[in-house]
Amino acid sequence: MRHRHDSFTKKFLRRILDSEGTFTTEMEVSPDAQRFDGYFVPDRAHAARRRDLLDRLTTRACAFEAFRAAPGPSEIESCVRKILNARHVLSLAKPPKPLPSLWILCAGDPREG
Repeated sequence: MRHRHDSFTKKFLRRILDSEGTFTTEMEVSPDAQRFDGYFVPDRAHAARRRDLLDRLTTRACAFEAFRAAPGPSEIESCVRKILNARHVLSLAKPPKPLPSLWILCAGDPREG
């Protein structure tokens, strides 16, 4: 974990989501060893629930990127590159794995991004 503020988000997401499905921190996405802050694949029971915002965000496979402040254009571009690479790699798996959505978590106003 490169940044201290990422550690909190990863621990928070793991604590909430581990009992609902499979949560992976630092999921590597090829080709140049990029990693999501978190990757989650819900189990069937979790996918059927819709109690709060996090439940609604995680009804299907998803990846998380956390920022301490609002990301700028280059950070958003990096996130888009990662999700596209991940979706490509996962689609090639035998059998194919669920293709994730991307959720960018941040504080502040991300208008510039």
